Amino acid sequence: MALRGIPRLASLPTAIGNWAEQLDKAAPGVLPWLQDFFASVFREFKDLRSRVGALESVSVATTNTTTYTSTGAFTHTWSANAVGAYVRIQAAGGSGGARSSGATGGGGGGGAGSYAEAYVYRSPSTTTTSGSVGTGGTAATNANGNAGGNSTFGNLTAYGGAGGLGGFGSGTGGVGGAPTGFTAPTGGASGATGSAGGNSTVIGVFSSTGAAGGGGGTANAGGTGGISSSGVIGGTGGTGDGTQGGGGGGGASYFGTGGVGGNGSTTSGQSTGNAPAAGNYGAGGGGAGENSAANPTSGAGVDGIVIVVEVLA
Repeated sequence: MALRGIPRLASLPTAIGNWAEQLDKAAPGVLPWLQDFFASVFREFKDLRSRVGALESVSVATTNTTTYTSTGAFTHTWSANAVGAYVRIQAAGGSGGARSSGATGGGGGGGAGSYAEAYVYRSPSTTTTSGSVGTGGTAATNANGNAGGNSTFGNLTAYGGAGGLGGFGSGTGGVGGAPTGFTAPTGGASGATGSAGGNSTVIGVFSSTGAAGGGGGTANAGGTGGISSSGVIGGTGGTGDGTQGGGGGGGASYFGTGGVGGNGSTTSGQSTGNAPAAGNYGAGGGGAGENSAANPTSGAGVDGIVIVVEVLA
């Protein structure tokens, strides 16, 4: 009987055949079994070869990536054979707040911008799509922090984070960026030790709000900025000396951690809040620490980014 329905070979190779015939005399039925076996092996190799050939013929989609980091408006020109694109947009982060030298406590950390990701279909008649990259909130002195700008691509929008509070205000951390209809993470409250900013909230499958900034401390450390949807920890709050409180840390974005808050101090120039590191797109700046000698300056928020990964036919 042939194995798995495979026909027997007409004959075996000479060396194997002679050996098999001698073996078959001692054990009848061996020769047909060997014929079936080698036919089966041949069939398996033939099938394997066809499968490998099929794999080699499989094509992987070709992509073309364009990254926009210069702030302001841009125009994306589509590749002629693009059928759509995976688009990732990050809004800018807000700057930290800076309290007056006559106020008690450090400034709040800036909120991070929101993040959005989607597949954008392209019709054959579409040749360009407009977009923009949000600008990070500028550093503040004796004032509330400044909000980060929105980033866009076509109808897709990510929203900038708010600035932390400062001046003679409360020192509360800035809220994270969020679309209309969604609750933005709450900024950390000011207190003897500032509280942490609210963490990012996931929206749908691929989008999220920005994390909020930490609150300024009125005597001790400022609060840590909120955690992003990608799991990045927010900026650390500045230290306090028991009298002069530290600034709140900036909220973390999808791309990186927020700025560190400035330290509380009685020495001029020692309480500046910190901007996040380059490449931490959309993260919030650190709040300025309390300083009884001079008005300190907060850390700026980071600009946004837009990444367009075209899928080519």
